[in-house]
Amino acid sequence: MPVITADGKFIRDLLDQPNVPKLVPNDICFDSKGDLYVTNFKDVPAYNRDGGLYKFTESSDYTECIELCTGMMTPNGVGLSPDETILWSSESIPNDIVRCQLTPERLITTFFEGIKRVYHCNGSDVCDSLKVDDQGNVYVEEAD
Repeated sequence: MPVITADGKFIRDLLDQPNVPKLVPNDICFDSKGDLYVTNFKDVPAYNRDGGLYKFTESSDYTECIELCTGMMTPNGVGLSPDETILWSSESIPNDIVRCQLTPERLITTFFEGIKRVYHCNGSDVCDSLKVDDQGNVYVEEAD
């Protein structure tokens, strides 16, 4: 996952660091502090729950990678609520929208309280990217 300057100069690859697990990034978003949230898609084989959500902290110059959630199946889109208390993600293969409650430190609360599959998309398309608007509504792209 290359980091480049506004004029296109390569700085470094965030995934090529000793403390970063082997990730297959699919989507990203930033919070107001500059922390970077990444979905780890892990699509081979697609029905394994090897994916997850990770956070690279701005305060560490993106060298610290925190595992927020694992056990996800093909996590794809990621977005934050306007108040940054909820991290949303889409899972492509099960067609689910996942809501993750965040602590003030922007970590996910305990599994049973913090992570909920709140919507299942019906039909033949799969959940893809998502975006959250200023009112907190979640928009999900469905891909063929």
